[in-house]
This record gives sequence, C-alpha cells and structure tokens, in this order.
Amino acid sequence: YQSGNSYVRHYFIMSEYPSDNICLSGRTTDPLYEATCYQTNPTLANVTTLWWVGYKIIFGANSAIEAIKDGADKQSDYIKGENYFLRAICHLNLVTLYAKPYSLGRSNPGIVLRNSTDNSITKRATVGEVYDQIVSDLIEAIRLMGNGGSARGNAGYASKAAAQGLLSRVYLYREEHEKVVE
Repeated sequence: YQSGNSYVRHYFIMSEYPSDNICLSGRTTDPLYEATCYQTNPTLANVTTLWWVGYKIIFGANSAIEAIKDGADKQSDYIKGENYFLRAICHLNLVTLYAKPYSLGRSNPGIVLRNSTDNSITKRATVGEVYDQIVSDLIEAIRLMGNGGSARGNAGYASKAAAQGLLSRVYLYREEHEKVVE
C-alpha cells in the first residue's frame, strides 16, 4: 500500500476500466492497465489493494459502531449512522466486484461479511446474506442520521439522503422495483 492508492481509486479502476466507458491511450506500469485489458487475478495490486482497504474501512466502521452508544446524543447517533453507511457501501462494492450478481441467485457464494471487530471467524457469506446485511445497515443508517444530528462536512460525507439513494440502488439490484420507487 502506497500513498495515492486509495479505496476510491482502486474501486474506480476495478469497476469502470474494464468497461467501454474508458479509453486508455498508451502503456503504463500502473496496475490500471491490466484492468483495461480485462486481466484480473489475485496478484494484481488493484485487486488486492481494493480488498485490503475495503475491509480496513469496514473494520474501522465496526469499531465506531461498537464504541458509540445508541441514543447518547443526536450527533453521536449521526456519526454512528455514517459508519453504518460506510460499512454498507464497502460491502456492496466488494460483493458486486467479487461475487456473482444478485439476479443470478441469492445462494451463490458472496464475500466475507464483517459485522463486528471480531475477525476470529472468516467464512464466506452467500450473496443473499450480504445484500440482506447491506439493506439492514442502510435502514439503520437512515434511522440514525434522521434523528436530528447534522452532517460534519460537505457533500463528501455520508448523509441520510445518500443512504436513501444507495438503498434505492440496492433494491434495484435485487429487482424490488416497488421499493426502489418508495
């Protein structure tokens, strides 16, 4: 892991560069080149860095969720809600990249689901279990961020509206069209 290698950078490389949305002109030693050529394997830096940093973010979110008591005050609830959002979005990004799409079946192998800081058990959850946890986390994030606390910064921070938008996307992936509109 080096400076400049961020979760967002590697997620963008892994999700957009193998598509028709990007055109790379020339050759580079950056691992993004392999993604543009549809080459992915566990030894590539962008694959391993995204996995590592994603679970690092999830661990940090779990630490905050466990440390903040529910109802201590409105601002603490808001920050706890932000962490539920972060855990949900990282799980969603990882499951969409490293597992089959939800539409191909809930019982397909998903990713390792981390709901606490206890890492003693590492077992792959099903795609359905991961999506169920994502929905649960986003509903909790919306509840906590809707209790009257305020965002700590600009649009770069999680918000109730962002959680609602992401929940709508998850319902779209699950083909629950009535809930998308709702």
